[in-house]
Amino acid sequence: MPTRRALLTWIQAVCLVCVAMSATGCNAVLLMGWLIGGPPQTDPDFHIRTKHEITDKKNKPVLVVCFAPPELKWDNADVDHNLARHIAAQLREKKIPVIDTDKVHAWTDKNPNWSKPAEIGAEFDAGYVIYVDLRQFSLFEERSAELYRGRADLTVEVIDMDEGKNSSSIYSKSIHSMFPTTIGVSVDDYEYNTWKKMYLSALSGEIGRLFYPEPTGAAMPNSALPPG
Repeated sequence: MPTRRALLTWIQAVCLVCVAMSATGCNAVLLMGWLIGGPPQTDPDFHIRTKHEITDKKNKPVLVVCFAPPELKWDNADVDHNLARHIAAQLREKKIPVIDTDKVHAWTDKNPNWSKPAEIGAEFDAGYVIYVDLRQFSLFEERSAELYRGRADLTVEVIDMDEGKNSSSIYSKSIHSMFPTTIGVSVDDYEYNTWKKMYLSALSGEIGRLFYPEPTGAAMPNSALPPG
């Protein structure tokens, strides 16, 4: 007597075959592949360029750290920590183990003279360090206090923490972000903190997609905004 789970699995398989048989030729093959394996996915840029997976170090988590110069933080306090936290959240959603960014932030506060991301990676025994060098960040349209428009200029670097303090930079990607891409958004449409969270989510999503596959066409275009 088959178990209930086995019976359900068999019924699902029969349903898939029936659906596929209703199509013809190449369409049937494509449909079966989609139904069994899911929709086609994009290959993340990190894997394309390095042939590494960000989850290669099975027993060691990823560390995310962001650096912003003091002058950038005058108008954007804790932007480095907030961005790192959002990137880590994006990775965790994809089941990628990440070291607690609050602990990383506490360590960098206590050790303000750190000069290389590998120092932090060694301290936390990370497998890879995702280092974000944030050179520009703004929530407003250029030369305007009446329009929101997220803007950032940054470089994402990945350091492979081989063994102990041995490390090497294996990946670098410059990102010039603008959100939305088409036109600024009136400050009357969103509260400041809401807009800040929206842009950090959009920017961290753009960074996160460098490291994990996504269904083709799944990324929300930077011209699209949810209702205010």
